[in-house]
Amino acid sequence: AQDELANLKRDLARMNMEHTQLLKAKAADEILAKIETDLDFLMLTAPFAEDIMSYQYDDLKYMLAAFETGLSGVLNANDMGLGKTFEAATLIHCLNHFFYKKHDRKPQILWLTAPQLIEQTVGEIHKWTPDADVMPIEGSWPKAQREMAARMAIKRNAVVIANYEQMSTNEVIRSNEWDVIIADEVSKLKG
Repeated sequence: AQDELANLKRDLARMNMEHTQLLKAKAADEILAKIETDLDFLMLTAPFAEDIMSYQYDDLKYMLAAFETGLSGVLNANDMGLGKTFEAATLIHCLNHFFYKKHDRKPQILWLTAPQLIEQTVGEIHKWTPDADVMPIEGSWPKAQREMAARMAIKRNAVVIANYEQMSTNEVIRSNEWDVIIADEVSKLKG
C-alpha cells in the first residue's frame, strides 16, 4: 500500500508539472498572439513595413514578447548583413507604442556603438524610423556639452546614441535608469 501511495504521489506531481507547463505554454501563445495582433496593426502605418523580411518580423515579435514578459535581455546574433541594425531601429518604433501603452510614456533608450558608427547609426534609425527623436553624443565633445546633451535627450525621451566609453565618462548617461539599452558592435565591450 505504501508503494502504491508513493507511485500515486509521483504521478500526481508529474501531472501537476505537466499541467503547469501547459498553462505556461498557453500563456506564452496568448502573449505572442496579442503581440502579433498589435504588431500587425502597427505595420499598417510603419515606415519600414514594405522592407521587413519574414525572419525580421519574427525577430521583432520575439523581442517585443521579451519586453512584454519582463525578460531583461535579448541577444540578436544574426549573421552580418541580415539587418540587425534595421531590426533594432524598427524595435525602437514598436517599443515607443508598446511601452507607451504599458507605462503611459515613451521608453528611455540608450544605443551604444563604436565612435565611428554614431553618425551612421543616426542615419539608419532615421531611414527606418523617420519620426524617432535621436540625440547623438560624440565622445570628442567637451564633457559639459556631452552631459548637457544627455540631460536634454533624457528629458525629452530621445534615443541617445553614444560610444561605449561614455558609460564610464558621462555621469548623466551612467547614472540614468535606461528602459532599453541597445549594444551594437558588442565586440567593443570588454570586462
